[in-house]
Amino acid sequence: MQPFDVEALLARERRASLPLARQLLLLIAYVRRWLFIAATLFVAIAPAEAAAAQERMFIIPAAAFAVGCSIAVAVCALTVAVYLLLGSKR
Repeated sequence: MQPFDVEALLARERRASLPLARQLLLLIAYVRRWLFIAATLFVAIAPAEAAAAQERMFIIPAAAFAVGCSIAVAVCALTVAVYLLLGSKR
């Protein structure tokens, strides 16, 4: 598998052949991406709420940023939990 051949990771056999350290690096990159999305949406809530104080129609973007932030945090938490649960021995 070449270093940038990400489509090869779609096959279960190819992912299973990866060493644990490489799998953890992939997980960390995925979780870090979702944490960045959550942080960006969280930072965007305050300006949207300030705009909503001036004009009522801006409450919709503020609510959308809050919901998006919550979803991104949930994706991070569930990804880590599923990875830990699937990797544990019974």
